[in-house]
Amino acid sequence: HLNQFDEKVAMVVYFEHEEDAIHHLLEPNFVASLADRLALTPALMAALHKLNGGTGPTPADGLAMAEAQTLKLAFVISGQGPAAWGMPEMATTMLHVMASKVLKPLVTTISDGRFSGVNYGAAIGHVTPEAMRRGGILYLRDGDLLHLRLRKLRIDLLDRDAMEASGEVRLGPPGALSADAERAALGDARLARLLARRRGIAATNLLSDCTDASQGVVPLAVAEYADEHFATAAALAA
Repeated sequence: HLNQFDEKVAMVVYFEHEEDAIHHLLEPNFVASLADRLALTPALMAALHKLNGGTGPTPADGLAMAEAQTLKLAFVISGQGPAAWGMPEMATTMLHVMASKVLKPLVTTISDGRFSGVNYGAAIGHVTPEAMRRGGILYLRDGDLLHLRLRKLRIDLLDRDAMEASGEVRLGPPGALSADAERAALGDARLARLLARRRGIAATNLLSDCTDASQGVVPLAVAEYADEHFATAAALAA
């Protein structure tokens, strides 16, 4: 199944947290609404259809592209990391994706949370720095284009204007996303909502005094005594 997602260009569908994702996925017209949500244009549809392996003429609309499996989607779910929400498993979102014959072959899920093992296709979890720590995942938005190069362990943000103008796959501007004033303001607003949401979780479930997922999500006291990286130790144990 990896070939369905690797070396594809996916459009970001952004959710601030899992409850946000579930709310939208339960909408009867969710797939049909994506064309407006992602501001699909004929030029962009034509470029994506070609880049994602489509043959023949470009489908007439976003729903037809989804059915042709050339409208690839990156469901970005932020606000689920250890500092934001205690990093619970995200089974419900994945079950909704798997239950949809249209979405199942289209969606790559990217999150600072963790997955439960019921997912289908590409699922990229434990993204660091997490949104609560102002990681890049906080600043992505609907309609962004991601070049998924999974076998090469790369995900690149692309220049949407260049793709619409000429179908060219060009990297987005260098530097941190937060350097863009509009994205910085968007990130500030999201972070405020994530902080307010965090009050809905028991304090004992927060992992605020732990390392992030890149260091195994362990208490800081444990990390201070560690003498090798957890990934190396896990590989040796296997």
